[in-house]
Amino acid sequence: MAGPAGYQLNAMEEKQSEENLPRRGLVTDVCREWTMHEDQALAYKLQNEEYDQHLGSNKNRNAQLRHDTPHARQEQFRVDEEAARQHQRMLLELDRQEAADAALAADVAARLEEEERLRQLEIEKRDAELAKKLAAEERARLKEKKELKQICTSLPQ
Repeated sequence: MAGPAGYQLNAMEEKQSEENLPRRGLVTDVCREWTMHEDQALAYKLQNEEYDQHLGSNKNRNAQLRHDTPHARQEQFRVDEEAARQHQRMLLELDRQEAADAALAADVAARLEEEERLRQLEIEKRDAELAKKLAAEERARLKEKKELKQICTSLPQ
């Protein structure tokens, strides 16, 4: 078998094994396709992970909003009520201050009126005294004039 028949057998085996092998260059194509397939699989996996992560963050955010919204509404309601109470207190304080100012203004007006009344009385009193004095002076002058007339009439001519 080492002879020509053995050689034929080897050649035949080689021929069969070459037929079983892929065409020349096919391995390169298969490798390229496999690499492309792996790249697509990796891209698909990364895209799914990104989608799942985004979906998860949306779910978390929405859950947080569902949890926080009632608390936020309650807090806003509390803040609004406190602001309304503060506003009411301010209005009451303004009303109280207005009443106090009105009372003070009335008191000041009453004092000014009293001072004016007293000043008028003082003026009237001084006017009355001056009128008395002028009347007394006028009487004295008239009396003196009358006396002078009597003296003049009693003198011989």
